[in-house]
Amino acid sequence: MTWDRSVSDERSFPVAVVTAREPVADNRWITERWRVVGVVPGEVGAGEAGRRLIRSGPDGEQYLWAGFSIRLNDTDADAYYFNLVAQSPSVLVVCERDEAGDLIPRVATVDYIDAMSYREAEYEVHAVPIPPEIYVWVEAYVLEHYTPEEKPLRRKRDPREREAG
Repeated sequence: MTWDRSVSDERSFPVAVVTAREPVADNRWITERWRVVGVVPGEVGAGEAGRRLIRSGPDGEQYLWAGFSIRLNDTDADAYYFNLVAQSPSVLVVCERDEAGDLIPRVATVDYIDAMSYREAEYEVHAVPIPPEIYVWVEAYVLEHYTPEEKPLRRKRDPREREAG
């Protein structure tokens, strides 16, 4: 699915989150595990509240959670830059568990500093590969809004100079 960026604001990108519940065999402690499978760009499933089952089989279920947006702020452009140049650029999905132990996405972000603050507040944070459309959008934003800090120049010292000591 292609999403037309000209229709929306440059600081917000609508996404849907895909989660999965998978059975676990040969483990006496757990019978299932939850994970975030990925993020889908665009208004997928718009207008639907909560999760929607999109796949079910012997290897588990997958659910689509619509209604999320990745939002960008000028003051966080450095965090977006470092995410993009990382070995594995990611969308970070902040989740919590309901009473039954099901994984509930709450926030999708490309700001790893923001995601780590959620982790410190005891939310689960799942990193998933950033889709190409979102990567290009964040990259354009960073090119426009990020200015690397200049390191102060150090004065070259003459090796013949020695501090008296």
